[in-house]
Amino acid sequence: FLFYSGYNKNENMGKTVLICKDLQTVIGCGVLGEEVKEKKLVAEMASYPGYTGTLNAAGMVTVTFHDDDTFKVHFDVSGLQANCKNCGIHIHAGVSCATADEVKG
Repeated sequence: FLFYSGYNKNENMGKTVLICKDLQTVIGCGVLGEEVKEKKLVAEMASYPGYTGTLNAAGMVTVTFHDDDTFKVHFDVSGLQANCKNCGIHIHAGVSCATADEVKG
């Protein structure tokens, strides 16, 4: 939603933000901090070199890095095994997916 309180960004810096479940009960609190500019890396996924199975992973993986070096992984990938219990997404040292050796994983 869009709201104008009469205060600009600098005047709101460091102020608390509250979430209420009704007019009397506050259920959340946070402090407004400096904007974190997202730094994103994106990978277009395709089959692993040499993989000949029936699954066909295809789509995008996005890694968003924050200023404190933490990151969030988001994926929109199809062709995966349904309800997989031991699956995963990993970042490896390789710089190419042309051959399994270049993946380094």
